[in-house]
Amino acid sequence: MSIASRIRETRQAAGLSKTELAEHCQVSSRTIQRWETGRTRPRGCAEAMRLAEALGVEFGWLVSGEGPKTLEAAKFANIVRFLNTDELARLRREFIRSENCGGSSGLSRQTENLLIAAKARSMANADR
Repeated sequence: MSIASRIRETRQAAGLSKTELAEHCQVSSRTIQRWETGRTRPRGCAEAMRLAEALGVEFGWLVSGEGPKTLEAAKFANIVRFLNTDELARLRREFIRSENCGGSSGLSRQTENLLIAAKARSMANADR
């Protein structure tokens, strides 16, 4: 997916008009149109960072299409790095179970505790 597609699809998913996004990014709506058609791209990091912030997505994902799309996904990915193999397997089973139940069943208390412990380990590792 191109940056133009990521901009257009994310803007539409956020329910923003081109004019609203342009105001957030401090550019014209014509500039947004050009970005979404791929005629031009955001100029420089500052413009791309304002765009990512306005859309609620990670800068890296916006410009490259790689990595976590949202800040929450990035935080979760960082926490999951600190789970051991058994904990990851449990988390995977819980997510599969949740998806099979329509996504409404949530995580068990034990799995939530695993994630809390992993978050604590990630924070302790960051303090080093």
